[in-house]
Amino acid sequence: YKMKRRLGEIEQFEFEKLTDGDHLHLTIAISGWLEEPDQEKGFKEPWRTMRLSRERYCLKWEPKYLREVGSGITSLVTSGAISLATQEALKFTILQGIMSAIAWPMSVLKLGYLIDNPWGVCARRAAEVGKQLARVLVEREQGCRPVSLIGFSFGARVIFHCLKALAKMKGRLLTFIVL
Repeated sequence: YKMKRRLGEIEQFEFEKLTDGDHLHLTIAISGWLEEPDQEKGFKEPWRTMRLSRERYCLKWEPKYLREVGSGITSLVTSGAISLATQEALKFTILQGIMSAIAWPMSVLKLGYLIDNPWGVCARRAAEVGKQLARVLVEREQGCRPVSLIGFSFGARVIFHCLKALAKMKGRLLTFIVL
């Protein structure tokens, strides 16, 4: 199960239009994680104020895994702050020795999580989505016009792998890239 999840096929890859009308220049925005439980809003919200071109799309890819990364980041920040505060408070009590004795085994247990963590799964899936995006761009699904790509976090990784694939295909179609 774990390897299938990590190496499985792309489950979702689709473009959603963010603006009305057709224009010469096209921008594709790629999110790197989702914080919103609502998938539609999660992909669109980060790009609401983007004015790079008049015709804008967002790439909706692997929402299940991107949401896991987003919730993982949120819980990491909150649990990290709570854990740090607790450790600092316990330093001044008799439990200091016990805490230092179990700190190393706890960190080893956390390493088991790395086998199938959302970060690793998204990193692998971003590479596959990047290759798929390159194929779509080379096939000129968007027409014969200039295209810009913009993305953050795993969205930037998608763009990176797209550029690598385009270089192998000798595809020269992008005008502007923001990572």
